Amino acid sequence: MASLTAIVVLITVSAQLTGSYNRLIVSFALSTLVVSTYGVVHKSSDGALGRGDVLLVAPLGLAIAYVDKSAVLTWQLIATSSAALHAIVLKVKSGTPNIPFGPHLLISSLIVLISSL
Repeated sequence: MASLTAIVVLITVSAQLTGSYNRLIVSFALSTLVVSTYGVVHKSSDGALGRGDVLLVAPLGLAIAYVDKSAVLTWQLIATSSAALHAIVLKVKSGTPNIPFGPHLLISSLIVLISSL
């Protein structure tokens, strides 16, 4: 939760310095939508999506939405596509489709944030 607190403080200060309060509100709304969606999937998936993944998307979603609100969808598409490909390869190779989703969220967020700059 320290990372979420740090992101909230950083984007709030940035919004105050630049006067972009609308951007701040939109980023909080988009982040809330993403976290809520992950929370519903976590509760209904019998452990396929862990609580850590839900906690991880909060600061990542907030940061990405603040930098570029249209990049949130791109971030999710890259993360889920790379995770699906990873799961398929593991299923064929070793018979187990269970993979950690966190690394896919982190790498895709890095790709999206770098490409948004």
